[in-house]
Amino acid sequence: SLSMADCHRFLEAQLVEWSGDGASSHTAFCILKMDGEEVCRTQTVQDQVKPYWNESFWFSLPEAFNTLSCYVVENIKGKEACVGKVSFAFDTIAQIYNMDQWCPLQEINAETEVMGQLSLSMWVVGNHANKYQIFVTLLEGANMMPAETYATVTIEDGTGTAAQIYKSKLSAMTSEPQWRDEFVFPLPTLLEARGAECVWQNSRPACLRIELWSNESAPVFRGHLLAAIRAEHVATEPLIEWYMMGPRFEEASVAAQGSLRLKLRYTQDNVLPLPSYAPLADALRACAAAAALDTTAVYQVCTATKDKELIARLLVRYLNTVDLSMPFLTAALSHEIRATTDPHTLFRGNTLATKSMDAFMKLVGKQYLRDTLMPVLEELTAANPTCEIDPTRLPLGAPIEANLDQLHYFVNKFLINILTSGDMIPDELRVLFEHIQRTACDHFKDNDIVRFTSVSGFLFLRFFGPAVMTPHVFNLAHMPAGPTLHRTLTLISKTIQNLGNLGRERVLKEEFMGAINELVVQKNKTSVMQFLDAISMPRASRASLRPLESRYTLMLKEGYLVKRGQGRTFSLGGLSIRGLKNFKKRFFVLREDGLRYFRDRGDDALYRVPPAHFLAVELVDQEAFGMPFMFQIVQPENILYLCAANVSEANDWIRALRYLRNRFAGANLLRTYHSGCFAGTWTCCRASGEDARGCKPANLDCSERFPTISDDLVSPAQMLQRIHTIFSSTLGALPEDPARTPAAALAFEEISLVCAAIDAEQRHAQFVCYACQSMKAPTSCAHTQMYPHPQTCTHIHAHIPTRTHSPSRPIERQGTKRRPLASFRR
Repeated sequence: SLSMADCHRFLEAQLVEWSGDGASSHTAFCILKMDGEEVCRTQTVQDQVKPYWNESFWFSLPEAFNTLSCYVVENIKGKEACVGKVSFAFDTIAQIYNMDQWCPLQEINAETEVMGQLSLSMWVVGNHANKYQIFVTLLEGANMMPAETYATVTIEDGTGTAAQIYKSKLSAMTSEPQWRDEFVFPLPTLLEARGAECVWQNSRPACLRIELWSNESAPVFRGHLLAAIRAEHVATEPLIEWYMMGPRFEEASVAAQGSLRLKLRYTQDNVLPLPSYAPLADALRACAAAAALDTTAVYQVCTATKDKELIARLLVRYLNTVDLSMPFLTAALSHEIRATTDPHTLFRGNTLATKSMDAFMKLVGKQYLRDTLMPVLEELTAANPTCEIDPTRLPLGAPIEANLDQLHYFVNKFLINILTSGDMIPDELRVLFEHIQRTACDHFKDNDIVRFTSVSGFLFLRFFGPAVMTPHVFNLAHMPAGPTLHRTLTLISKTIQNLGNLGRERVLKEEFMGAINELVVQKNKTSVMQFLDAISMPRASRASLRPLESRYTLMLKEGYLVKRGQGRTFSLGGLSIRGLKNFKKRFFVLREDGLRYFRDRGDDALYRVPPAHFLAVELVDQEAFGMPFMFQIVQPENILYLCAANVSEANDWIRALRYLRNRFAGANLLRTYHSGCFAGTWTCCRASGEDARGCKPANLDCSERFPTISDDLVSPAQMLQRIHTIFSSTLGALPEDPARTPAAALAFEEISLVCAAIDAEQRHAQFVCYACQSMKAPTSCAHTQMYPHPQTCTHIHAHIPTRTHSPSRPIERQGTKRRPLASFRR
């Protein structure tokens, strides 16, 4: 029997640099958007003739979208102005294997800046004289740009010209306009049905053309669609469907603001069922448990891989699921120490051991990092002081003493929090630090300082320092810091890293850091050494450890909300009693393992909603309960209604909840929902029946997510598939080694056979192609491929191509339900 594969498509985008105008300096950053919704953004670089970012982002692609665009935004005298963009159409993304080219920026054209969906009702009615009419009702929109919007509706007559044009009423200023306008078009007898579609006599498809416009000083284009008239519209009742709005796909003119260098790489994983990866999983477990780790084929293949950060993260995350990450790390770190001859270079390279330790610290220490650094980061962000101490960056004669005092104050705040955090550090890191310290001291017997630098190299240089410099990457901030705050964080991070070096650098690379180094590093060296010794001793008792959930699950948000009772059924005296649906104020805590609420802070949890039950997270109409700022979590059995104190708080909760929904709900996400409540009928659409189909499209996009250093919380099968893909490409590039022992050669052959068996099963596996809406094998479908193209792509044009519109299909027929779009920096 054929295996069933699950398709996952990914894009890695590296935003390198912008050529600018070649003359003046620019302060700029880039934003990557999908259908107008932000996916990620770079840091802001200041005063560069050719702004250089070189930041990489990796994210999964939804099953359907219109365009992926990268915008260059310049800060001009404190105001942000969009310079231009580079756009790619949906059907060109899958052709990109490994693109690296300069793409000319296009001017921002309102006719391509569209987003959202539109709901239509169409019904073809005829009489005995074979005269037909089509009744079209323009219902509502969703996820659009907020504006006062109206629509023009017409029908193509088969000759390329439009028949009568109707105009809808003007909606209110909203992103979810409501119209409920009905239009009637006569259909000539030249219309005929061919299969599922209706065509004119000249074989041109019969279409309804709708364009959206906003009512401003001059009409502004907001979206366009062609809705095909199909045979199923000739029915006994109207057919209501949702359509994705699209641009006109007109060629954008190239502006004079230069070009953007982009590197794009598209990949696709066809993930088999977990048992198909059993031989590969066995090889990984054998590697972790091996007495001589460096002699195993798995370790040697991982070491030969170019992207050691990716393979280390996948390897650590998978081995952690089978409780073998600690044995693997202790063996890898021991091998790294024994292979180092100079204690001053210990753990300074980007090897498999150091990258694996980095990944493990971020995995188990994320809550520790948040508890330690977050209070000072919040204070620093609110103050946003100027702490520049580099004279070359300041105006001539500007005083530095005040800036130095500000910098000294915040460095001390961070240092106090770090040096008093010993009790919070995860026990696993204590065990590893003790192993590192003991092994390094045994190997470098004549060096006393290695006892401390072996641990500080990880904790200060690879953990605290990067987290302070880029807090948004470590889930400590929602957005990249602005120019002033980013510079302050950079100076603090440099100081923390100098502290991790224990002041061993006699000549500082940057002379202006000498003053802060004297104030902080030299005075606190002894305290840092004592701290490093304290955290390198395993606890005598594990009784002081915090609960498992607080140590391993990241707390995303907490606070008081008003909840409406869910009316859950409970047993009382043998009777089944349904609870009241009243409103009560409760304390809520959202972690990666679900949403809990408590009677009050510090009490025991009353109820937990696992993230797999977050089928939809949406706003609720104020008219439903007469309460503003309400939102809902749609679960398999009921709906949890919650009310926040203000709109900002509600949006924060929705963003955090959707973050978990995108990663755990998977294929169970709802496509539609009710924005009202059920009171005999639904208040939003008057539908009867509590289980009636939703009247609005659910937000399936993934712009609501937290920037996170962790992977996208993939399943073990996905992790094994990615490891398999890396192993296959690495094994094919490894040269024959004459010095390889017979045992090692046999191990390599076994790994090669394991990868070949997975390849063979994938070639014959079946998967659902969302473009075809059918079950196919990868080799028989024109819309996908099992592996990226083996050659570098040279024919992709970095703009939206001019093309003739084909009729749009309804969203559900087109399969545009989106997968979670997880994004992280590389």
